[in-house]
Amino acid sequence: MAGEDRADEQVKRTDTKAVALSYEPQGFNAPEVVAKGTGELAERIIAVALANDINVREDADLVELLDALEIGDEIPMEAFAAVAEVLTYVYRKSGKTPPGVTEALDVFEDDHGRKRDNEYT
Repeated sequence: MAGEDRADEQVKRTDTKAVALSYEPQGFNAPEVVAKGTGELAERIIAVALANDINVREDADLVELLDALEIGDEIPMEAFAAVAEVLTYVYRKSGKTPPGVTEALDVFEDDHGRKRDNEYT
């Protein structure tokens, strides 16, 4: 049984994907990919984020889209809405919304019918 658990853990670990984004709201550029990986590298990216109090959001469809990009690439237009939702979640969860972004998040949430304190899943 212990061997099966270890095998299941290893399968899960090799299937894990992670993409890290960086975004400067005061700039005019779109968020860009700063790290990405699969398997053990993905697990390390997630661990570093969590160790640095960076909120992590699981979204299998979005990670597949972003995984096709290279490090340093800006997100494509078709990913803007999904990434905006993730950024809204991250900013709200961290309580560290940058100045001037609160109004933009409120407009995004109003346009999408969500409440400010709604936790996305």
